[in-house]
Amino acid sequence: MKKQILISAVSIFIFVQACVAEGLSWVDVEFSGRVVDDQTGKPVTGFALQRGWPDPKNPSKIGWGGHSYLGRHEEGRFIMQTGWREGKKLWVRVLADGYLPQPVTPEPLVSPGSAKNLEVRLKRGREIRGQVVDHTHSPVVGATLFLGGYQHLTLVDGQAEYFYCSKTTTDEDGSFVLSGSGEEAKAIVVSTAALHVYCVPVTKLGEENRIELPEPATIILRYDIEGEKPEGQFHLYLKTFEMDAWKGIVASVQKPTVPNKGETVLKNLTPGVYDLGRTKQLRLGDMGRGGFCDRRTITVEAGKVIHVDFVRRTGRPIEGEVVGLREEEVPGAFIYIKPAEATGDTYNIDEWKLTTFDFLTCDVTGRFRSARIPPGFYTVIANAYKPESQTGGRMMSGYRLPDFIGTTKVKVPKDGQPPYVRIEMKPRPSQLRGVK
Repeated sequence: MKKQILISAVSIFIFVQACVAEGLSWVDVEFSGRVVDDQTGKPVTGFALQRGWPDPKNPSKIGWGGHSYLGRHEEGRFIMQTGWREGKKLWVRVLADGYLPQPVTPEPLVSPGSAKNLEVRLKRGREIRGQVVDHTHSPVVGATLFLGGYQHLTLVDGQAEYFYCSKTTTDEDGSFVLSGSGEEAKAIVVSTAALHVYCVPVTKLGEENRIELPEPATIILRYDIEGEKPEGQFHLYLKTFEMDAWKGIVASVQKPTVPNKGETVLKNLTPGVYDLGRTKQLRLGDMGRGGFCDRRTITVEAGKVIHVDFVRRTGRPIEGEVVGLREEEVPGAFIYIKPAEATGDTYNIDEWKLTTFDFLTCDVTGRFRSARIPPGFYTVIANAYKPESQTGGRMMSGYRLPDFIGTTKVKVPKDGQPPYVRIEMKPRPSQLRGVK
């Protein structure tokens, strides 16, 4: 996921620029109709629509992704209107709990196009039965199970985000019945209060699924950084993209908070490799940005306890001024403290991989002061954005690159205050450089 997150924003920008350069246009595609149970003919009211398009490497294969038109729908009715590249194919299918996915048309539409007054008949999938036990072989009561394979599942603090495929819970014996399975169903995902997530392959037809959960691991997360807020927000992500049986099935995220000068204990961790960092969400005018600070990789083992410290005992804050904000009529700047090798090149994906030691803002006066930064050499990067009312009426979508950029180098000494820094803002170069 780390690589996917790092690449996606720049990729979207490059893709849009390429479409403009090649003169490609976006046109309307519309699907509308009604969803019913194939056996009873009664409306199915709880479902989502999922897009599909031919794989560029294998046009006979449809790649399904994302979801829209979520929730409950009166009389099973739906209408989906979207923009798509002219002359390209787009398909839509229905996802619903207990049913097999069903395309709304026999073949993809070529844009521009429309398919209206459709009747989509959903067929029930087969049932999967089994039992969930913990590492002591005791039944797990109230575990939530999800059928993985049709739609990517994201679990955030144990809750599924926008999941519309099949799910169920275990009874007092740890037993379950999960309906809706078909050829695309690949795995069963389990989430409990004692273990955030676990994933096992779907067994063959007629076989019972006995799911034995591993012993949870524990992290004691310590946080102590002078100059930061009283409570830190953290992001803990299990690297499922590196786990063959889990990849493309499930993402597991936890967002613990930790008091500054305190600790938080996480006892329900699945053994494995995690991405961990501090998150900060900041806003200036009509622009919001997120920062992921002190990012690191950690490994936890079943039944083991590890300590992870976000603690800075030495170092000093970096103070300075961003010059030129009033002249450019921007409300302030987003400021990143990066390693010395950082250049501030927003087109270079490798820049995004470098550690962020602090993420903060300054107002139009340009004055700023960071949290405590460890001794060493750093690049301070400032990004500023024009208010959207000044973007000339252009439609902004995806990740928006800054309008102005400034950088400077600084050394934080072991003793004494680092020098006061000045950052001069300049217009962002329009040429795509450094893209890999």
